[in-house]
Amino acid sequence: MRVDILQVSKPKFSGKQITKAGKFLAFGNYENKSEFNHCFDVLVFWRSEHSDSLEVAFTLLQKVVLPIEKDALFAKRLKRYVSIVSKLQRFENMTLKKMQDIGGCRAVVSSEKKVRKITRELRKNSTFKYSDNRFRYKDYITNPKPDGYRSYHIIGQFPSKDKTLKNIEVQIRTYLQHYWATALEIIDLFTNQSLKTNQGKKEWEDFFRLVGSLFSVLDKVTNYHNLSLEDRISGYFIKSEQSKADTGEMLDRLAKIVRKLDVVKLFSSFANSLKIVGDELKDHEEAGYILLVIDPDNGQLDYTIFNQRDSDSAQEKYAHQESVAASPHNNLIVALVYTSSIEDVKEAYPNFFADSSRFIEHLSTLIHAEKIVRQSVIRRTMSNLF
Repeated sequence: MRVDILQVSKPKFSGKQITKAGKFLAFGNYENKSEFNHCFDVLVFWRSEHSDSLEVAFTLLQKVVLPIEKDALFAKRLKRYVSIVSKLQRFENMTLKKMQDIGGCRAVVSSEKKVRKITRELRKNSTFKYSDNRFRYKDYITNPKPDGYRSYHIIGQFPSKDKTLKNIEVQIRTYLQHYWATALEIIDLFTNQSLKTNQGKKEWEDFFRLVGSLFSVLDKVTNYHNLSLEDRISGYFIKSEQSKADTGEMLDRLAKIVRKLDVVKLFSSFANSLKIVGDELKDHEEAGYILLVIDPDNGQLDYTIFNQRDSDSAQEKYAHQESVAASPHNNLIVALVYTSSIEDVKEAYPNFFADSSRFIEHLSTLIHAEKIVRQSVIRRTMSNLF
């Protein structure tokens, strides 16, 4: 049910101040330390204003998803400073005040069929219907992004601590779509590309576009994640025959890129190069926040665990680490992430741990399928010769 906007107290910063701060952080002179510090504080304030709204959205998401898939993977986050600034720079008409995904939460489920069922249930909730009686959504499964990204996004309006409504983005994706997206972020992180913003090397762009298309075929295999490798491959061939796309040609191109870039070995080297410093995640089974500080230059990830009740303390330390990372010539990557079980944080955010093992597992299904096709072609050619 939509929550009405009630009488509110005066915010710490006005809407105009928030918009102005966003413009400075996107295009201003960072050598003006006092102005930077002020604008950074405004951004942190505005981001924190989404915390309560995000919690309401997350609770609703769990309520809708769990009856459909009890083992779904959940995560939520307040958008990273660098991601906010990057978005302000990329989109001419974007402002900090109007940005719709400062707060975001996600559910990852086993099939596209369940994604569709969840999205239908979400759209029944008036929270996602705006005053013009329309939904704000992006169906990147039906219409993938040019880079191959697939997921379903829908924006809702949820009450904040000042009783106003804040925009929160809700994402629903399959596990294969999740592994694809996080693998791309690993490549961006360790090769200094920006594939997410279409500013990467062509071979890697082609690689992820092909994998995205072929993973979408695997996603149509019934009960895919519970099958053996042999049955996954068999299911792939059945679904590829039903596909309108030229999956055979795509599979061939993918295999050539995999061999040329030595993809599997490269992903493995990234995982082995990152030294992880912190308490054992498996010792913390309850829900909570994890502050991640990644130093790619020195190959180290430090993390600090906060209980769910320590949200304010986690956000304060998050803001401090981001201000350090924002200084010139600093290559640190900072993120504050939340999962319903800290033990599952690597599953929810494998990109921050350089963990591509799940992605490689399903890429290997395609590689094995390509070998079968290639061997079949060789056998047919030999039989024709003799």
